[in-house]
Amino acid sequence: MSVRVKQVLTVAGVLFVIYALSRFVVWLTRHSKHGVGWNEAAGYVAFGGIAVVMGVVVFRWIGRGLAGDVLPRALVALLIGCAAAVLIGPFAGGTYPGVDGAGSFFNRVWVILGAGILGGLLGLSYAISVGRDYRTQSLRRYEADRTQKARTKARRA
Repeated sequence: MSVRVKQVLTVAGVLFVIYALSRFVVWLTRHSKHGVGWNEAAGYVAFGGIAVVMGVVVFRWIGRGLAGDVLPRALVALLIGCAAAVLIGPFAGGTYPGVDGAGSFFNRVWVILGAGILGGLLGLSYAISVGRDYRTQSLRRYEADRTQKARTKARRA
């Protein structure tokens, strides 16, 4: 298995674990008198965690390759993680995927994808703004090479 496939599957696994843990917390607090607050908090934390993970992943990966290579890999990781979270994650909470109906099921899909894409875009924009993306780094290397060549020509003269 190649390194890229392992990276994608690792990110998808982390996204699945975040969502499954939130479902498990909901299951643990289902009979609590404060259960509704815990349910909402677990959901917010899960979707925030998904956004943070995707932001960090895109930020780290964008420095190693072009955006045309990195962003599709990150999107595939998000899609696999979302499919696993929505189809397998409810079992961690003692239910099954379609227990609340199709509307709730697709709502979870869109919220997970939205949080992941938003986090990825924030990671990408931050990487570009601080100059950590591959294109900016290659332009810096090119500039340093050209400056070095100009200095060596000036010394010879």
